[in-house]
Amino acid sequence: MILGTKTSSDINSSTDINTLSTRAFDKQGTGQVAGLSEGTPETGDWLLAEKGDSSQALVKFNKDDVGGTSSRSLQIVLAGNAYTGTGLRKIRVPYAMTVAKVRLGAGTPGTGSGNNTYDVNYHATDPDSATSIFSSLPSLAAAAHTGESTSLSTTSLAAGGWLVIDCDAVTATTPAADVTIEILE
Repeated sequence: MILGTKTSSDINSSTDINTLSTRAFDKQGTGQVAGLSEGTPETGDWLLAEKGDSSQALVKFNKDDVGGTSSRSLQIVLAGNAYTGTGLRKIRVPYAMTVAKVRLGAGTPGTGSGNNTYDVNYHATDPDSATSIFSSLPSLAAAAHTGESTSLSTTSLAAGGWLVIDCDAVTATTPAADVTIEILE
């Protein structure tokens, strides 16, 4: 995974956790952009997120102009094989947004019976109190590269709030791999 001219291996040492967990990098990898409390990231910026296992994940910020209207999204990358668990990623919401849908994508789809099912939880101030934003969870069916959900029970996310990613189920034979969760306005 590329962070401008830096790779994810460049930021995974324990000494980087404290120094990078509150920093964002521009798409050229030239260095730190304004802190999230000081401004909104730009399209292509990568933000460092805390993972539930105290390691890190990169989150790509996107903003596209579609038909004269502005559409923003957050992409959360879950590298490697999917596995069930709660709090797989914990990230701060970088800007206030109204969620329209959540899309899933798998670099390698799962095989066997069942689905790879994900949950995005939200709380304005406490990640440990986050609850699902869905009334119907999105999933990736076996052999499917994509899935999405527009069945949302929470759509308004405050800047600085918490998003917590869970994986509730994986396909029986082989789970999906390299899953991206995209939260779209």
